[in-house]
Amino acid sequence: MTEQEVLAFLRAEAEKYAMNMKVAIEQMLASRDNNWVPCEVGLPMKSGRYMVTIKNKGKRRTEMRNFDFASQTWESEHFVKDNIIAWQERPAPYVPKE
Repeated sequence: MTEQEVLAFLRAEAEKYAMNMKVAIEQMLASRDNNWVPCEVGLPMKSGRYMVTIKNKGKRRTEMRNFDFASQTWESEHFVKDNIIAWQERPAPYVPKE
């Protein structure tokens, strides 16, 4: 391969990568509903406490759960594997207008 062929190949690969990233970001932004992020779209980028939506027996509920980034798992207080379907950052505390 010549240097020009290598550069052309790398340019084409970079363009494909950029286009894939653009599509992924657009899908993630489009899937957000009131700041909820479906777990199928992505998990948190850091360990912490998050509000989650759990689907169990056809019903949904929300609660707070710890997420461990290193193991990519949600901690459960009851040691039960819940079906966590979405998550969001904890909202800021309420501050009344004075």
